Amino acid sequence: MPTSKASVNIFALSAQPQVDYQTVLAPGTAPKVHRQLEKTDRQLAKYSAPASDNRGYSTGTPYPTRKTLDSHDVTVQLTEDLSSQLLGERALAGFGEVATVEKTVGQTYEHTFTMLNPQASAQPPAYDYVEKQGEDAARPNAHNVEFPSMVCESFSVSGQGRALLQASSSWRGSGKRISPSPLDFFGGGSEVILLEDMVHNFFRNTAAKLKLYPQINLGGTVHEVNCDFRDFEFSIAWNLLAEAGYLGCGLFQVAGDSESGAIRGKCEIGDPTASFNFTIIDNDAYNAYDKLQTMASISASLKYEGSVIEGANKHFADFRLLHANIADIDHTEVDGENALRMTTEPLALGQVMPVELVVQNDVSSYATPNW
Repeated sequence: MPTSKASVNIFALSAQPQVDYQTVLAPGTAPKVHRQLEKTDRQLAKYSAPASDNRGYSTGTPYPTRKTLDSHDVTVQLTEDLSSQLLGERALAGFGEVATVEKTVGQTYEHTFTMLNPQASAQPPAYDYVEKQGEDAARPNAHNVEFPSMVCESFSVSGQGRALLQASSSWRGSGKRISPSPLDFFGGGSEVILLEDMVHNFFRNTAAKLKLYPQINLGGTVHEVNCDFRDFEFSIAWNLLAEAGYLGCGLFQVAGDSESGAIRGKCEIGDPTASFNFTIIDNDAYNAYDKLQTMASISASLKYEGSVIEGANKHFADFRLLHANIADIDHTEVDGENALRMTTEPLALGQVMPVELVVQNDVSSYATPNW
């Protein structure tokens, strides 16, 4: 009897964005454009098909007598351990924009991720997602689905204790459901970059270096937190205009058939938010409450260094908060010591949010699969 064990579930996300929101990314073998996911759970996507009925105005009965498909929707959650290479891939989806500089020819690259500027574009990058309950020719009816046009709805990175950095992300698709998926994971015709094909250089929270500044853009005399750092969380939420994506595009689950239910033709950002929160030991070295009381401007850099790429160049990730106030302080206890858990309120610089991420690694580009 076929197995229904969740351990056989397999997942893939395209390693590059679609050319646009509506164009489904075709699988390939040279190059492979899908990457196997190593997420911390085996949960499948949540697909729904909202419908409407005539309840309340059907005559002769209090019950509805018909239903019609309105639309289709799909969401999925990912939690993943972060390597230098994977962080860049998720950061492009989560931030929306990247600029890359080659530091040493063919070896070291610096990627600066910034939040999508709605003055230039309101459409975040879209990706192709596939999930299967195993891949076995003896199970032709097993769950095997492709959901294209997945947009990262929220993106967060956290560091706790001695653990690896982790990213959590929420994704929302157009609602288009392709079954069976045309993607082959295994065998001679594999179209997926498998886990064993990847090289990861992971970041651990123990490598954190937090620097706090009394002025915007990392200006003024730096306060280096050093061994008093404990944890942090960084997040972006796009507040997607999910309902608007169904309107005016004339796209349906079955092309040209409005009765098959609408799918999105776009999924643009609303008013985004960002957060940069951290915990440090309260040893009187940083006058946090004074800054809270006066709403003083601050900025911060949280840098994680990893292994050597070549020469003096290492893998690193530098989370930067360029303009903010301290919005709240929670006096707490961490491992028997008094600690300050600080929530910041990022403040715009010009028309953009003042958060960015700089990643240095050995990936030449995130426009196509390069690791």
